[in-house]
Amino acid sequence: MEANKVTRKTLMILMTICAVAAWAAPRAYAAPCGVPVPVQIFTSTPITGCPDGRPVTAYAFSYDFPETVNSGALDIVCEAYNPPPPLGTGNCSQIPGPPANAAGDGLDQVTVETDWSSPGMNGCINGQRVVIVLTCNDGTGAKLSLAGSDGGFGYEVELAFEYDAAADSVFPLSLKHTFDMTSRTFNNGRPEVLGVIRSGGNDVVNVNVPTPGEWQTDCSPGTLGEFINSVDGGLLGCPFDPVQDRGRLFQSTQFCFSAAHPRPNTSLGQYCVGGTGTAATVGAVCSPTTLCGSTGVCTSGTKCAGGLPGANNGVPCATSATCTNGGICTGRSMQCVGGPTPGDPCVSNSPTVACVGGAFNGASCVAPAPGVSGPGRCVGGPTPGATCNTTPAPNTCGTGGSCQTGNNSCLADSFGQHGICASDTCGVGGACTANPDWLMSPNQAGPVTIPTPATGMCNFLGTTSNVQTKDSGTIDTFSIVGGPDAASPMAQSVRAGKKGNSIEVSFSTSSELGLAGFNVLTDTKGKGELKLNAALVPAKGVGGAGASYTLSFPIGDFKGGRSIIVESVLTNGTTLRAPKVNF
Repeated sequence: MEANKVTRKTLMILMTICAVAAWAAPRAYAAPCGVPVPVQIFTSTPITGCPDGRPVTAYAFSYDFPETVNSGALDIVCEAYNPPPPLGTGNCSQIPGPPANAAGDGLDQVTVETDWSSPGMNGCINGQRVVIVLTCNDGTGAKLSLAGSDGGFGYEVELAFEYDAAADSVFPLSLKHTFDMTSRTFNNGRPEVLGVIRSGGNDVVNVNVPTPGEWQTDCSPGTLGEFINSVDGGLLGCPFDPVQDRGRLFQSTQFCFSAAHPRPNTSLGQYCVGGTGTAATVGAVCSPTTLCGSTGVCTSGTKCAGGLPGANNGVPCATSATCTNGGICTGRSMQCVGGPTPGDPCVSNSPTVACVGGAFNGASCVAPAPGVSGPGRCVGGPTPGATCNTTPAPNTCGTGGSCQTGNNSCLADSFGQHGICASDTCGVGGACTANPDWLMSPNQAGPVTIPTPATGMCNFLGTTSNVQTKDSGTIDTFSIVGGPDAASPMAQSVRAGKKGNSIEVSFSTSSELGLAGFNVLTDTKGKGELKLNAALVPAKGVGGAGASYTLSFPIGDFKGGRSIIVESVLTNGTTLRAPKVNF
């Protein structure tokens, strides 16, 4: 296990470089934090033992304010080296670079790399303790936590890694073992899918929600954080080891994984509905202790709001077509379904630029900012709604009135209602609709019945965190049930090495649904592929769950072969081969 030097000077230099790069990068819109707040590995020291043949997921949230300060749908974990431009197209510069690491290469190395000032982050972490929930392909996972209260290190993920003070070196975090290499598998509380029966249009899932295992934090024994805390006067607030319990189990049907959908919508939070004037915060994340601007209401649903007197404000909705008298469907964030941009955020199904919601619902509006010469609409004054010109003089809107364009031309009138200037962002065949809800399951253990999803959709089972009896209020770890992205019975983490007069082969699976067993083969120069097992190695996962295997074969059986191929044999006779591993 290689270690990397991790002096304070080195980390400070790296933090400065990343901060400058973050400031230099263009922002599409205002970021949650006003300054860069890196949350990442800084010394190319990876997390190991994390199978990454399919996208690995990680979710970060504030320990104190999990519902409103979190990473949302942002992808914050790196499976392969892909630095920012001009060297690459991503944000993965600290994971060991090629040819040493690539997604699905069997090395099972990942890093956490993000910045809380990035678009897509919710709220600002602002020196609060952060929790990071990591879930690998095989169900392996861990909960990490960083205080962020030492200004010299901030949210450096290495603070939760093993540290050798004498050598001034930090070691990769292995999810399979503790520092002294005694066997321990981390557990982040992810729901365990033990079996699935698809029948009559439903998926009947046998599931269990385990109690999470130990934390891995900047206060854990033997870590860099523990050392820093001892020399910096306790700035990290150690000890930190709050009691964990099983989280709540939810189910949802959403888009399967793709480049456009790297993770499902995981929000269980509440959103501001209604509210009037420029102080309104329609669609903002809120909680029972957070006020919504100008008399808005905090709700967990999507409801009609902003309609004129007599409108069906407050009625549950999926699209604005449900809402009457100028109302708009709002609350939970909206997304496109169908069309060329499924999953993109949206506010309107209108084919033309027009006010959505409010007193001027459907009226044309233009995009220029206030004060730019062009056609507009009077807001306030004696003639609200009258057409006007935005040239400052003369003021054709009268005393107390102003000529506005864009969103401001859809703002409050004498009824105090407002709308948004927007056009159809979902394209031909698309519809702007509410993000899918998560439904709480009555069972913490199966069976759970979910309708079989349509093509392109997947069923998800997700859990919240329960720390010190406080629920996180967000889905922070999940499993996929069926579909193309569900766990595969293909062998993962294949390893081979000499042990005495034999070659020891080890591997694991994340699911064994429909699996009969395995063949183990080697590839020779003279005789081609040779099967090493006399009989099929039987699957041993209980109820279709994953399992780990260690097998031993005499060296002579290899006939000069220097590779291992593990072949999964399914009950229907088809086979799946894991990538060849040389030894």
